[in-house]
Amino acid sequence: MSYQLLDERMTQQFLYPHAKVNPEPDDNRHYGLGIWILYKDQQVIRYTGMGADPGVSFITTYFPDEQTEITVISNTESQTWDIFSDIIKLIG
Repeated sequence: MSYQLLDERMTQQFLYPHAKVNPEPDDNRHYGLGIWILYKDQQVIRYTGMGADPGVSFITTYFPDEQTEITVISNTESQTWDIFSDIIKLIG
């Protein structure tokens, strides 16, 4: 990471898994400061941020190992999830 927007300390705090989403042992979703974090074998698979207002929505995901980002923006409130899910299925 280049720490251009936030310094290293602030970035680590932002990406820290502050809460586990589900207490089930096989559920690897966590929540940071406004960002969802997915783990596999105790390693971060992806960070996801999302938001919506009437008439717009977005989802953005960053895969740290691949240094790849996917962003879906829509002028509807519901289409982004379908498109995002299809992309995730395609890339595995």
